[in-house]
Amino acid sequence: MASGPSAWEGGSTFDLVVWGDPSFDTIVVPLAEVVEDQRMPALISDHLGGSGANVAAQAAELGLSVGLVGAVGRDEVGAKVVEQLERSGVRGLMVQCKTTRRTISISGRGGTRTMFGEDSDQYEASYASVEEEWKRSSAKVVHLSLTSVMRSSTDWSVECTNSFRRHGSEVSLDLGNAPELAARGGNWVDGIMQLIRPRVVFANEHEIGHLRDVSRETLAGVEVVIKQGGAVASVVVDGTVVTELLPSKVADVVDTTGAGDVFTAGYLLARLAGVSYDQRLGFAHLTASWSIRSHGAGVAPEHLDEVLAVRPSAVPPSSTPP
Repeated sequence: MASGPSAWEGGSTFDLVVWGDPSFDTIVVPLAEVVEDQRMPALISDHLGGSGANVAAQAAELGLSVGLVGAVGRDEVGAKVVEQLERSGVRGLMVQCKTTRRTISISGRGGTRTMFGEDSDQYEASYASVEEEWKRSSAKVVHLSLTSVMRSSTDWSVECTNSFRRHGSEVSLDLGNAPELAARGGNWVDGIMQLIRPRVVFANEHEIGHLRDVSRETLAGVEVVIKQGGAVASVVVDGTVVTELLPSKVADVVDTTGAGDVFTAGYLLARLAGVSYDQRLGFAHLTASWSIRSHGAGVAPEHLDEVLAVRPSAVPPSSTPP
């Protein structure tokens, strides 16, 4: 059954639809040097998690009309996830499972983190009950991460993506988790890309090498966006670097969790606005740079106005009423 944040009905139109299961992240920030077998002071906070949910929530907070397709548990954690998605303005087409995935992140110096996760049955969910709803909906862009494709049902994620593509959506793809990509191999990446035909692909410095085994035909005309944290970010089309950005350093880094997802949300918004490659990278970096100044994946409410003040003005009004 469809459930979750402001569940959409068939026939809905969005700026952006994201495929991906949300999770619930608890972030622990030690306030002193950790000593084993002692109770240590710390700041502990709860946040929305999962790459797809992070992209969806940030894009919605930036002003796009956003839908999220995924699975959420019938548990207390799932209820908290739904509440956070609703607060961000995301409309969900969610199927229910037993439990929601949880992650605990221990923050270190300079925004580094150590993450611990537990499994759930989200990746085993069937989407048969909501398939007709997405078939009757449309979006300007549909975005997914290969991590979600690898962990959940490839058939369902590809079918959902191609349903939107048949209605005119452009496809955006994040390469996802480098170790998992290495286990699958470049031929698998090429095969998935042939199935969903992305127009834009996001990768960081650890993931970009997995495009080497993807054929030129598959990559023809694809906008490859390379995210490299504090290093040079770039956009490559047909093997040619069309723009680069050497971002300014952020002195007060607090937490880098989800910064790449926030970058993706900013880039997609700017891309929908039709601005130049330079402006797309610039706004994406600005959005991500504000997100790492606070805990959790996303720009903190107290900083959001500063990002919205320079939001590309050509973004059309949301096509779906709140």
